[in-house]
Amino acid sequence: MTKHADVSTHAYVTVAEFAERFGLSKMTVYRAVQSGDVPAIRIGRSYRIAKAVVEEFDRRAGATPPRAPIQSAA
Repeated sequence: MTKHADVSTHAYVTVAEFAERFGLSKMTVYRAVQSGDVPAIRIGRSYRIAKAVVEEFDRRAGATPPRAPIQSAA
């Protein structure tokens, strides 16, 4: 059996996880993905956002308190 890249290494977060982290609705995040404001990849019918993008949005947010690391669904 051929091994594929293991997406479960938690290199990506879901739209719902991104929305929760930044206090946004999922629809707002979907619109931002569609407009290109939030870079994402499409896997099947869903989108995944790289943790590097999440960290960049954290930096842009400025003086917000540090947050716990994102725990992605396996």
